[in-house]
Amino acid sequence: MKTNILTVNIDNINYEKTLEKIQEFINDDKQHYIVTPNPEIILKAAKDLKYRMILNNADLSLPDGFGIILASIFLGNPIYTRVTGSDLSNRLFKLANDKQYKIFLLGGMGDSAQTAKTKLELKYKDIKVVGATSGFENIKDIKAEENESIINSINNSGAQILFVGYGAPFQEQWIFDNLSKMQNVKVALGIGGVIDFASGYATRAPKIFRCIGMEWFWRLITEPYRIDRIFNAVVIFSWNVLKWKIHLLKPFRKNIVAVIINDNNEILAIKEKFDKFGYRFPQGGVEKNEDQKQALLREVYEETGFSKLKILGTANKVISYYWPMEWKDIPKDKKTYNKQFCGQKQTVYFLKMTENEKFNPQEEEIEDHKWLKKEELENIIMPIKKQLIEVILDEIDKYLK
Repeated sequence: MKTNILTVNIDNINYEKTLEKIQEFINDDKQHYIVTPNPEIILKAAKDLKYRMILNNADLSLPDGFGIILASIFLGNPIYTRVTGSDLSNRLFKLANDKQYKIFLLGGMGDSAQTAKTKLELKYKDIKVVGATSGFENIKDIKAEENESIINSINNSGAQILFVGYGAPFQEQWIFDNLSKMQNVKVALGIGGVIDFASGYATRAPKIFRCIGMEWFWRLITEPYRIDRIFNAVVIFSWNVLKWKIHLLKPFRKNIVAVIINDNNEILAIKEKFDKFGYRFPQGGVEKNEDQKQALLREVYEETGFSKLKILGTANKVISYYWPMEWKDIPKDKKTYNKQFCGQKQTVYFLKMTENEKFNPQEEEIEDHKWLKKEELENIIMPIKKQLIEVILDEIDKYLK
């Protein structure tokens, strides 16, 4: 179960369940990454579509921050247990020691990764820290050859669990861009200052401050230069959560998605000029005085020029997602929807072409199209559509020959 805060999905989970999930991840045949959003991270994601997409595509999004707990309760979908990157990492170090999982530490200040490795090996008798490096001199401007060298080091180490401590948003972006290049890594975690804590280069707030949700006050006392960040995490975040509660009072806009299949068992994907992340399926909103099927056929014709289609069926699951409170970098006419709706509820339709029609979109915004095999959908369709892809892949076999 997830709670959505300012468009970022947070898992309602505890430490025990998280560790169980991580063990499942290590033993399956896929790669996974875990993020630990706090109020500051959520504020960044609310203004950055790519970063928001990276967080929402994570296999686990853990509630790291007392502000997350308070916001979830205020929004009516409460999370009662924090799962902080620091405490989870300590438990994961112990689990790795017991299970003989191989760990790589990437990031931290100066040589803190190597120092953390030494201290962990002294603390845990059988732990396998197979690599530790600060990695990049400037995480904001990584050189290609430098990046390749780090990836080679991780691959050569045979690490199964990768801790990345570059701070948000850089650590999550780096994991998203590079995880597929490190095939041995089964779980990657963005863990902020954990490596610095493990090395002793930085210290956490006393336990009493952590328990009562006053870590921000401790940091203000000990690190007054962070006052701007603390103000954002405490005051600006709270104000935005209040506005988000009001935003959620708006209804969802009804939306349809068209999964069009041709005689070769290929699925149509289209690309719009302002789409930053690639291809999508034909889709659109249901306007007043039309039902879903009328909207479906209208939108398909406008975006593809196809009119000779047979509706095969609909997906069992309706997909709901929220829009941010303010949209940027999209056409002005589409921003008006943001004032009326909190997000969209999408119904997925599967359609079959009955004649070999030429792709001829009636809308100028459509600039390209591809016919894809089922196996290509996850790699070609924009990552922001991950939830939609999962629904389609669960049911599309019923409609393929």
